[in-house]
Amino acid sequence: PLLLFPLVLMYWNKVQPNVILKGIKYLSFSLVFGLIITYFLNIIPTEIALNIVQKLGNILKPFADSDKYLFGWYVPFMIRINYCNILSYTGIAVLFLYMVEKKSYYLLMSLFFLSSSFVMGARASMIAVVVIIPFIFLLTSKNLFKKSSLPGMIILIVLLIGTLYFIKPNIESRIKQTKFEIESIQDQTYLEKDFKNFTTLLRLYSWKNAIQVIKLEPILGQGIGDYKKVFEEQYQQDKLYVPLYYHSQWLYFIGVFGVLGIIIFIISYLYFGLNFKRSPALYYLIIFSLYTSIVWIFDTLLLQKIEMMAFALFLSFA
Repeated sequence: PLLLFPLVLMYWNKVQPNVILKGIKYLSFSLVFGLIITYFLNIIPTEIALNIVQKLGNILKPFADSDKYLFGWYVPFMIRINYCNILSYTGIAVLFLYMVEKKSYYLLMSLFFLSSSFVMGARASMIAVVVIIPFIFLLTSKNLFKKSSLPGMIILIVLLIGTLYFIKPNIESRIKQTKFEIESIQDQTYLEKDFKNFTTLLRLYSWKNAIQVIKLEPILGQGIGDYKKVFEEQYQQDKLYVPLYYHSQWLYFIGVFGVLGIIIFIISYLYFGLNFKRSPALYYLIIFSLYTSIVWIFDTLLLQKIEMMAFALFLSFA
């Protein structure tokens, strides 16, 4: 997908220059519809939700009955992490659409999308959104409030406070889950519990293995074909008897391509960004890149087609 996307976009830009803009607008409205379904299936009683999902088994993902307070919401369309990242990417994009087109529903959509990760419990996305919020205000406040009336600014502040109040319990629940896992690791009681859902524990083991792999070939890396084999060999030395994933795009990149490869990647990306001279596009690219770089600490997303396509689409939006 990363190779095909530029070719497809180059063709469609010649035929229809606004194809990316239209695509993101259609995507944003479809995500609103999808979020309504997601909220509905998580708010209604579990028995009713299970019955609905079973009847729509060919369309929706199997219903995962777990503690939503600790382990996040059920998402009927895709893996929760992927869904929350696409929502956040779209939230950043429609915020900039609001800056350019001055249509209030874009601002409402942006708040709706960016807050959804907190409600659904995707911790990496939550952390990334918290990190980019100051940059959003710093980089966009001049454009955001330049022509806004006082009532409009008051409405925005009220919406922000309301959103923070709404997501506060979910933030507390994810903090509680993390503390619970760390305490279980410290007192070695995690083996007595259902640690397959202990995402903090799994990430700690994954990162430790990834660092061991990097130490074997730090300059050029293992190569994309050998990385999995070497990673699993390291994992065998301290096995948890659950599937262990890579859980860090940055560590995966360094393990596969080495320090030399990651330097080439970062320089190429910065060169791409320095070609943007117009402020809105450059500001968007900075916030998008910052969000992505934070999420990549916790998840290896570019191993999945959904995330590869989302990354390429929203990078192209710049």
